[in-house]
Amino acid sequence: MRQDFELGSLLEGIFVELRQKPELSLAGFLPLYDLQARSLVNLGKNQKAVELLEQVVKIQEAILAKDHPNRLASQHALAGAYRANGQVKDAVKLLEQVAKIREAILAEDHPSRLASQHELAGAYQANGQVKDAVKLLEKVVKIQEAILAKDHPNRLASQHELAGAYQANGQVKKAVKLLQQVVKIEEAILAEDHPSRLASQRALAYYLRDIKSRE
Repeated sequence: MRQDFELGSLLEGIFVELRQKPELSLAGFLPLYDLQARSLVNLGKNQKAVELLEQVVKIQEAILAKDHPNRLASQHALAGAYRANGQVKDAVKLLEQVAKIREAILAEDHPSRLASQHELAGAYQANGQVKDAVKLLEKVVKIQEAILAKDHPNRLASQHELAGAYQANGQVKKAVKLLQQVVKIEEAILAEDHPSRLASQRALAYYLRDIKSRE
């Protein structure tokens, strides 16, 4: 958090300088604006992040091809900011576009393609489209289980997300079984106070209580 605050202060100073020199093209400084937006999200300033990323994306959509990696990365980041800002439907719409393009140009096991599908599944669940989330996450997890080690952070994160989707879809026993695997691995490789390990343990405890309440 402190690093994000310091980074934000540094970048704001740069932007003040840029605004004083209108002859400089904003397009040439898009990476800085993108970095500032990500810092704003980390600081919880989601509305400001959305406004800044919308500017970045608007410029990139005017100068870059639809499948350009930078354009897709910024759209992905904007969708994340939308979701953080409570604009879930906007996030779903944009992520569907990004995922569709990446599915057309990238191999099914490409990290960027999987990242978009993972993010889209999370947006689906936040939007109440739980069955869509389950279907997409099952696809992501199946691919990651084939190409990533059991203790790879991305694989564990997707399995955790899928367990949450199962629980939301009423498939609580499947959620527990999957999350037990995640917890077992994280307890073996992560410190006791690691946020990911704690999050998985809390979720598992909640799912187990959910099962008991249904008996």
